[in-house]
Formats: sequence, C-alpha cells, structure tokens
Amino acid sequence: MVRKAAEKAHHKDKSKEHSEDDPNKEPEPYTFTGNLEIDFPEVCRRAGYLEIPPVVPRTKPPGSPPAADDKGGKGGDKKRGGKAAEQPHPPPVELNKDGTPVEPPPRTYVLKDTYDYMRPKVQIETEYEDKKTHITCVHIRGWKIDMRMGEVLKQTLTVMDKLHTLTLWNVGLTTETLIFLSNIVTQCHNLKTLSVEASPVEDTDKWCLLLPENTVLTSLSLRNNRIDSRGADAISRCLGTAKRNNKTLQNLNMSYNFIGDEGFIHIVNSLRLNRTLLSILVAANGITDVGAEAISEVLSSFTLKHEEVIERRILQREQSPDRHGGRSPTPSRRGDRSGSASRTSSDKDKKDKGGKGAQQAGKKLSAKDEKVKSKDDAKSRGAVKDDAKSKPTKATSVASD
Repeated sequence: MVRKAAEKAHHKDKSKEHSEDDPNKEPEPYTFTGNLEIDFPEVCRRAGYLEIPPVVPRTKPPGSPPAADDKGGKGGDKKRGGKAAEQPHPPPVELNKDGTPVEPPPRTYVLKDTYDYMRPKVQIETEYEDKKTHITCVHIRGWKIDMRMGEVLKQTLTVMDKLHTLTLWNVGLTTETLIFLSNIVTQCHNLKTLSVEASPVEDTDKWCLLLPENTVLTSLSLRNNRIDSRGADAISRCLGTAKRNNKTLQNLNMSYNFIGDEGFIHIVNSLRLNRTLLSILVAANGITDVGAEAISEVLSSFTLKHEEVIERRILQREQSPDRHGGRSPTPSRRGDRSGSASRTSSDKDKKDKGGKGAQQAGKKLSAKDEKVKSKDDAKSRGAVKDDAKSKPTKATSVASD
C-alpha cells in the first residue's frame, strides 16, 4: 500500500512538471499593479525577453548645500561661563604649485561607470518617493524599440493614471512603430508632454499621427527627426485649418529638421486660425528671409480670407450650443411640451377662428341693421310726404262744408 501511494505521488509530480513546462499552454492573464518596477519585468518575461532592461529612478543633479543658520544673538553663542562657543576650524585649503587654491570639482553632474550608463534602462520619476505607483515621467534613451517592445510599453504605460510625461530619445523608430506609438499616446489620457527626438522615419508625413483630434498634449518635441516640407505640411493640417483647429497644444519644438521655407510657410498658414499655440521652435531648419517675412505677417494683425471666414462661421455654428444650453429634455417632458404646445396652438386657432367668425357676423348684422334703418327712414319720409299731401285736402273739404 505504501509503495502504491508513493508511485501515485511521483506520477502526480511528473504530470505537474510536464504541465508547467508545456509551451503550448496559455499563461494566466496578468493583473497589473501600476508599479512599473513590477509590471515591466513580468510583461517582458511573458513576451520572451531573456535580457530585461531594468527600471530605475532617474538621477537628479545634486542640489546646493543648505546655508548655515545663524541663530546667535548680538553677542554670539556663549557657554555658561560667558565665553563664546568654539567654532570648528575650516578644512585646510589645497594649493597649486603657483600658490593659488585648487578649484573644487563641480556639483552639477554625477559620475557613473561607462557600461552602466550605456546599458538600456527605463528611467522613471515618481510624484512621491515612497509611492511607486504614482509614476509621472518615463524616460527611454539610446536603445531600439521594436514592435514587441512596443506591445510591452502599451500594456504597462496605459494603466498608469499619473503619467503625464514620456520621453523617447534615439529609439530607432520605423514607420510601423511610429504608428503603434501614436496608438499608445491616444490611450494615455493624462499624457501632457511628449518628446520623440533623434528617431527619424522614412514617411515623414506620419508624424502628424501624434496630434489626433482628441489629443490632450500641451507640449510636443520632434527635434532632430529629419522632418521635411511634406511632414511639416501634414503637421500644419493638424494645428489649424478652416475645418479643424487644435485647442490643447501650447508648445511645439521642431528644431534641427529640414522643413525649409516651403514647410515653414505651411505651418505659418496654420497659425492664422490657431489661437492656442504659444511657442514654436524652428531653429536650424534652413529658413530664409522668405519664411521670416511670412511669420511676420501672421504675428501682426491680418484679415481673414473669404473662404476662411465662411468656414469659420460654419464651424462656430456647428459648435455653438442650442437654445436649451446644450440640454435636451427627456422624452416624457418632450411629449408633454409637444402636446401642450399642440393644444395651445389649436386653442389659439380656435380662438382666432371664433374671433374672425364673430367679426364677420358682426359685420353682417351691422349691414342688415343699416339696411333696416335705411328702409325705416325711407318709410318715415314717405309717411311725412303723405301727411303733407293729405292736410290740404282736408282743409278744402272743411271749407266746402
């Protein structure tokens, strides 16, 4: 009996190991925690990555040392015996050969190992140091993002509610990954700042996908992406046209590209109807006096063209609220109002008809009365004439008698 029980347990263990090592078995769905330090490695492992980039806090430059607080009175700090407190002696100053003091090392950077600095990593910034789920900024620098890594970023970034800044520098984008990145941006509903730099693509007109109609971005940086006039034209149509106007973007950086005068004029024309953009950087783009003259006309007062005026009025009419302040009544109230309105309108019609009939009847009666009066007057006049004729005859008859 004991031997049979041991064989059954051994068989169960083997079947369990076989089920765990089965590659065809689908893994259980992962429940995201919102902590990128936990979610990102797990999703990468499920995606089949052998070397997983670590998630580390972004190093900040060291701040200046706090100033010494002078809490002493007019006479300085004194001990019980009345003597001044002894201050520590300053450290000895190192001198050069010529007798000048040695300059201390700067405190604006932090030294790191070369291999550690160049290793791919995901740098994060949190709103609070003790709360890892409140991640506000994600920075990725110097390693290529392919479609598989893009899927990992989509699953991990879209679940973070506090994320408002995403920085991608030299990540080797392609047209396919840029389109996929635009889908990620639209799903991050609180993302306000996006920076995609040093990552040129072949189809430059696809950069406009980062500015959809429902975007909430307030700052966009596309520096050093080799964007030409065709890409600038596509971006200008997202900034402002007669039928479409971006109302969220405030800062746009397109420095170190190849937009030239032709592309810059497209952007300038989009600013004629855009009243949200506050700053635009176009340094090192081959812009000459032609582009400078075009932007000077837009920065001053100008008149809209006839087509722009018509399209602007149509857009304002479509976006203006209705007479009820944008609120439509409920179906029951709507039916009551329609019924009451129909009843009141029918009552008004009846009253109007009744009033008109009474007026017409009154007119007919007055006409009849006038006819009767005229007849009576005529009869009275005839009677008077008859009386006048009859009186002389009577007189003659009396006289004859």
